Amino acid sequence: MKTVLLITCALFGLSHQLNFDKILKDFEDTVDSQARDCYGEFSSNRASLDAQLKLPEFPDDKNFKCFFDCVLSHLNFFDKSGALVEASLKKYVDKDADKIYAACKDVSEPDGCDKFLGIAKCIRGKIKELSR
Repeated sequence: MKTVLLITCALFGLSHQLNFDKILKDFEDTVDSQARDCYGEFSSNRASLDAQLKLPEFPDDKNFKCFFDCVLSHLNFFDKSGALVEASLKKYVDKDADKIYAACKDVSEPDGCDKFLGIAKCIRGKIKELSR
């Protein structure tokens, strides 16, 4: 599933070998084609998504968190219980996927929207650590 790779790269954009602007565009195209109803559900749009993805840190905003929870749910990044899907991560994050999954699979938050942000921050941090 190319989508998970695009999401991972777009959200974490840490590889110096990748064109971040292209990754963002590809991710936004994927949201447009596969999770478009999340825009309406969370009163968002592509321009807002683009601006938020380019920030150095994820916004600590409930609407932002839940928008991405919606998108990643539509894209099957999480299973029905809210757990990170190991097979997807391993399939699309070639290098060190086992380490990233092991470090981030047990992130726990009481709210699904907060859990997304916790997992996203964990993956982002682990990729930074492993890319040094």
